[in-house]
Amino acid sequence: MSKYIIITGSPRVGANSDSVAEFIKAELGNNDVEIWNIYEKDFTYCHADNACKELGKCAIDDDATALVDQLKEADGAFVIAPIYFGRLPGPVCTLIDRFYGVFNPAKGLDVPSPNKKVGFVLTMGGDEVENVEPVAAQS
Repeated sequence: MSKYIIITGSPRVGANSDSVAEFIKAELGNNDVEIWNIYEKDFTYCHADNACKELGKCAIDDDATALVDQLKEADGAFVIAPIYFGRLPGPVCTLIDRFYGVFNPAKGLDVPSPNKKVGFVLTMGGDEVENVEPVAAQS
């Protein structure tokens, strides 16, 4: 049996991110799947103190540190997040920043196994597709 972690990054309960997470969980069938909702967790930003290089792990003891330990053991992970104002919500970026100091070969740290599966799903509400203008084209 494989273990997967689905990280959801929407503050809205029942939002598109939750629906996508439940869909992926169902598609993974009998595997061990945990849905990790960012807004139910307690974590802070990367302190950029390079403690991870000396300790081999982040010096901050919070839910993001625990998630990193789980990700090391998981066979795969999905990050599902809405797009707000043309970008990821701040807490999603904060969490991704916390991965940098842990899964960073440039710091002499772990290199994630190439056998792990990683997926990103970005959701966006709004009008019909033909009425959406790319952010880069907006003035």
